[in-house]
Parts: sequence; C-alpha cells; structure tokens
Amino acid sequence: MELSVIYEDNDLLALEKPPGIHSAPNATPSSEATMLDMILEMRPELGRVAGWHPWEPAILHRLDFATSGLLLLAKSNESFAAMREILAAEAVAKTYLAITDKAATAAKLPPYIASYFMRAGKGGSRVKVVYSPKNQSHGRKCSGEIYKSDFALRQKEKEFCEVEVVIRRGFRHQIRAHLAEAGYPIVGDEIYNTNVKPKWAGRLYLHALALDFVNPLSGKKLYLTTKIPWNFAELTAGGE
Repeated sequence: MELSVIYEDNDLLALEKPPGIHSAPNATPSSEATMLDMILEMRPELGRVAGWHPWEPAILHRLDFATSGLLLLAKSNESFAAMREILAAEAVAKTYLAITDKAATAAKLPPYIASYFMRAGKGGSRVKVVYSPKNQSHGRKCSGEIYKSDFALRQKEKEFCEVEVVIRRGFRHQIRAHLAEAGYPIVGDEIYNTNVKPKWAGRLYLHALALDFVNPLSGKKLYLTTKIPWNFAELTAGGE
C-alpha cells in the first residue's frame, strides 16, 4: 500500500490512513500489519522518536481500525514532547465527518455530548456513555475525565445525515458512542448501530477530516485537511 503524505515540515508528518487497518501495534505482539509498520519502512528514523508507549513511536494520536483520515506523527523527541503538551491542554481541534443513520431514530441532534466512558462488552470491546464518575459495572470503573464531542449537522438526506464532529480530547470509540447516544449512530458501525444495513457494512462511515493547531516549536498555525472519501458522497447522494 502506498502511503499518502498530507503534510510535512521539520517537526511533523501527517498521513492519510485508510479504513480497515490499525494505526499502530498494541502491547500484545501480533503479526497483523499496521500503519506504523508501513510508515517505519518508509521512514525508519521515526522508530527512534518517543511515543505514548514504547510500541508506538512517533504516533501522536490513534484512529480506530475502521476509521479513515488524518494521522499525525512527530519527527523528533522535541516535537513529540511539545505536541504532547498542547494535546493535553486541548489546544488541538480534531474535526471528523460522519454519515449517520437517522432512519434508526427520530431524535434531534444535540449541539454536543460531554460524558465519562466505561468499558463494556466482552473483553471491553465497546464503551458505554456514563454521566457520573461514580458509575461502576461488573468491576469496571468509568474514565476519570470528561470527554466532549461537538456536533454540527452539515447535510440531511432522506435516509442519512452528514455530521461534523469536533473533539479536543479523545477516548476510544468516543465519537461512535456519542453519536449513538444522541440517536444518530454511524452507518456501517457494527458495534453501536443496531440498524446496520449489510450492504454498507464494508466500512465505517467516519473520517478524520482536519486538524487545527499551532505548531508549538515553529509557532506556525496549521490547518491540515484531507479529502472526503468518495463513498461518503456516493452514500449521501443515494448511490448504490
């Protein structure tokens, strides 16, 4: 697979991740190829850059296996440390585009959802939206911090809605769980959408569209964006 470079400077590298591939390995070794494996083949020097964990050097944020879009990496330890600070300060706005199944509910899309999360399902395969830090189920405690997703309705069709989501702090499956909680589950989401249509199950209609922040080392304001996948437009236009 050829890697698509969206942006690069002395400090940062932004690539486009396709759906159906993990961003980086997990702590448990696996033979399954990841985006990071492919990146390190192209740029082996990035393997010497710090990461959130030893097994994921240079990666500044992960995308779910089924999610496509912008993936940002640091090119040096100095860059990783500086970006880590502004990510923790919620100074990076991450914009996602989702196609949601409004046929599943008549709920009105709220302007945002802010919640805690609790791992749920077999082996913690999904997350549950909870609104109290004291929530606990089957020995599992909820996250210690609140995660917020801001929603904006971009387009409404007969069966689907195109929703823009902005987050500044991310939790696993955050957008998927928040949109389902709002009554707008994402098309193709086999975990949170009970109205999944088999013909669309080939991909999750969630795309990391843009990153908006100031490079903490150069002071340059960056707005990195990628094209909307062709099948998003095909779906909202009623294509088969």
